[in-house]
Amino acid sequence: MAATTVKDTRFVPRQFMTRARWFGLIYLIVAAALLYLATTAVAPEVVSRFRLGRISPDLLQRLPEAWQTALLQGIPVPSRAALQLLGILFIVLGVPPFFLSEERAKRHENGILGLAFAGLLAAALIGAAAGKRTDLVGMLVDGIRLATPIALGSLAGIMCERSGVVNIGIEGMMLTAACMGFTASLYLQNSALGLLFAVLSAMAMAALHAVLSVRFKVDQIISGVAINIFATGATSYISSRFLQRGADMLNNSGVFKPISIPLLSKIPVIGPIFFENSIIVYLMMLLVAAIHIMLFYTPWGLRT
Repeated sequence: MAATTVKDTRFVPRQFMTRARWFGLIYLIVAAALLYLATTAVAPEVVSRFRLGRISPDLLQRLPEAWQTALLQGIPVPSRAALQLLGILFIVLGVPPFFLSEERAKRHENGILGLAFAGLLAAALIGAAAGKRTDLVGMLVDGIRLATPIALGSLAGIMCERSGVVNIGIEGMMLTAACMGFTASLYLQNSALGLLFAVLSAMAMAALHAVLSVRFKVDQIISGVAINIFATGATSYISSRFLQRGADMLNNSGVFKPISIPLLSKIPVIGPIFFENSIIVYLMMLLVAAIHIMLFYTPWGLRT
């Protein structure tokens, strides 16, 4: 007797609120908030002014007088009108997912998300600078400098994840490295030696994580939590025992001075942001590019 196959023809309804439509709903809420704040919290005459950092006198002399005034005093942006335009932009981003098919909405989801992030950043800058003058280039320079430790920690997390290691002790390792590096730089008055002590102390904490996880079969989550707790206690003890006594020396630990790359650092706007930083920031940029290429464009990276 031949076996027969019965095909299931039951209709399975699709869920209406897909990921793209949830994002669309969030964009519409942001649009409503921006339009409300622009109308009620910002007066029509308020202007946000953005300076573009240091502009060379030679370049200024070649520009028209109106451009010179705008660059010196800040480029004026009407705050209320700009926030209203951004609110309209979010409406444009939020409505289409409710009318497009799921496949088409998903195809453009990442691009729309990037545009929405740029719009949020612009709204935050315009709102913060309403009625004031803000150095946009200086803000971006400080943003890259302050984001460097976070970027380095993120790269460490990516490499651990790709190698099959659950490492939630990265924060403790970075805390230990910061404390030991600062202490060594403070007492030895040598930034290079401070950096060396920071690297070695972080390597020691990573080796501790490896020994606990591999040699003693400790759960990697428990090991990471233990490293974070140990780092918090150890650095607190070092601070109270060796640093607070020499409080007058704390501002003399030494820092890596910014390095200006010839010619590139002279480029208006872009030069001070990317080509006038300390060696640590340059290393972060190189590591981001190198690890991206290694993970996504080499056989080793694609196989891990």
